[in-house]
Amino acid sequence: KNLTTLAGWIEARGTRLGSKDHPPKIVFTTYANPLPANAPAGGKNFCPDTWLLYNDQLTYFSSLVAQLDRDITTTINAYATEHHDTNIAVADLSNTYDGHEWCAKDTGGAYVAPMAYGFSIYPHYSSLDDPNPAAFHPTPAGQKAIAGKVETVVAQLFKSSSS
Repeated sequence: KNLTTLAGWIEARGTRLGSKDHPPKIVFTTYANPLPANAPAGGKNFCPDTWLLYNDQLTYFSSLVAQLDRDITTTINAYATEHHDTNIAVADLSNTYDGHEWCAKDTGGAYVAPMAYGFSIYPHYSSLDDPNPAAFHPTPAGQKAIAGKVETVVAQLFKSSSS
């Protein structure tokens, strides 16, 4: 309900500030998931971004992100359909980090750079009492990947309004 209220408010405000001939284009995004499917074991496979989490916790947290993504997509698409609104869309970011989640490895077994900061981003943030303030936020590479997906959806919105 809050998303539909927000969508309506943004659209009404944008239309008031713009013109009826050129209503605003609104893009909502889902969330990219930086969590790996499994936490690496300890020892030489230790991954500092998941050392606090068990596999069951990773699965649970990933399921929450997936549910949130489904809720956003379903709600916004239902709003657009109900209001016959072709100026609102959802950019699906759910698989944006595929292959670059925390602790992901390449085919040779070397860790690859994640697209979201993990718990290990700053070595001096090593305590649960003083956690990393940027954890879960995209790295510059992650931001670029997200921008590419949003840009594609924006281009589709403008293409559909000109045809």
